[in-house]
Amino acid sequence: MSSKPAAGAAAQAAGVVAGMTTQQQIDAASAAASAAGAQAGMTPQQQAVAAGAAAGAASANAGLTPEEQAAQAGTAAASTAADLNFTAAQQAVVAGAAAAARGTVTGMTRAQQAAAASAAASTAGSAAGMTPAQQAAAGATAAGAAAALNSQVNGETPAQQAAAAGAAAAVAANTFNLTASQQAAAAGEAAQAAGISAGMRTQQQIDSAGQAAANAGLAAGMTPEDASSTAGTAAGEAAK
Repeated sequence: MSSKPAAGAAAQAAGVVAGMTTQQQIDAASAAASAAGAQAGMTPQQQAVAAGAAAGAASANAGLTPEEQAAQAGTAAASTAADLNFTAAQQAVVAGAAAAARGTVTGMTRAQQAAAASAAASTAGSAAGMTPAQQAAAGATAAGAAAALNSQVNGETPAQQAAAAGAAAAVAANTFNLTASQQAAAAGEAAQAAGISAGMRTQQQIDSAGQAAANAGLAAGMTPEDASSTAGTAAGEAAK
């Protein structure tokens, strides 16, 4: 066991002996992992990730559900990121990633990981002072990133990764009650981001963004004509 997980586990064990509440144990594990990471020369990003992982593990030890574990991981990562002077947007990103990572450990499906990432990013954004619109955008972005990573890990093609990201972002956007056009835009942006990460050529990124936007628009009740127009808009944004 590396020093970071060991530090978190030791802190939680000590918390149990000291009669700490479950939340206090989780917080102690998270803080200990982050501190150990700092001493080991980790970057701020790595410290936040370590804090989230420790919180997730401590949550599991305390008997929390997979969803609760993911939420705790996201919150711990975001809190650590805030302490390390990350921007609100960066806090949301790391929160989403930490929640999705915990979801992977607990065997969540792709959709469940995306939902957990979205919720964690939105919550982190709220704590960091984001507007509701910014929180929704952060949630959609995190959902897309989580789905894309899951797709990549499962050996799917870049096109499939982009499609997965777009679909997950659209679902998250719908959860935040965004309009059909906003859902389509979120899908296009997420698909392009996934395409970039997967090494797609520029034209492939543009095509993926347009297709994801069209799919999201249709799913949100757009007419085929409106969905086609939305696809063109998303492709144009991707081409910028």
